[in-house]
Amino acid sequence: REQKSAFPKPYHDANQGVLAKTGTKISSLADLADKKVAVQVATTGATLAKDEGFDSVIFEDMGLVVQAVATDQTDVALADIGLLQAYVTDELEVVFTQETNEKYGFGVKLGNDKLVEAINSTLQRVQGDGTFDKIIAAHTSSN
Repeated sequence: REQKSAFPKPYHDANQGVLAKTGTKISSLADLADKKVAVQVATTGATLAKDEGFDSVIFEDMGLVVQAVATDQTDVALADIGLLQAYVTDELEVVFTQETNEKYGFGVKLGNDKLVEAINSTLQRVQGDGTFDKIIAAHTSSN
């Protein structure tokens, strides 16, 4: 990727979350050893589930992943915490977050140094003045 794109500084942690029915007593990856885990194809969640040897069910999109938990096809969903937050309801909750050391970021056309500089300076400004934290708080309940 780095041969075809330039990357400004990353802007946010891309940790994984586990979504389960409210009240489920799961608090770590170890607790998923005997659970059926819904994941979206070609994602960090799918890779993590495979690496951990979980009994995973792979779905094409996030809506189907969440529906699998809601309808008891699977016990939990494993996905980016930022995505899962949108699916929290009275019946479904994020039971824990797993750090991945991955970051969200932008990719731009290689050689577009002015755009990389503009993105980096804008990120520095909004992270420094609290705007970024307000945006994250408005769109997630935890991360």
